[in-house]
Amino acid sequence: MHDALLQTPEGDRVRCGLCPHRCLIAEGSRGVCGARGVVDGRLVALTYGMVSSLAADPIEKKPVFHYCPGTRVLSLGSVG
Repeated sequence: MHDALLQTPEGDRVRCGLCPHRCLIAEGSRGVCGARGVVDGRLVALTYGMVSSLAADPIEKKPVFHYCPGTRVLSLGSVG
């Protein structure tokens, strides 16, 4: 597990500032995304390094479609 960025301790909970939800997370719980939680009083990325999808897509599906048209691009996704 890796420490997540943008965390603010608030009493016995930690405020996550990584998205607009700004979850207030208690020890042993997860935020709305399910990808971040509090362990030992620190906000950690629980899904760090876990790949949920991997695909070679046509570049036209991506916002970089103008770069090398007709080629493929590797798409990598994670939870959260």
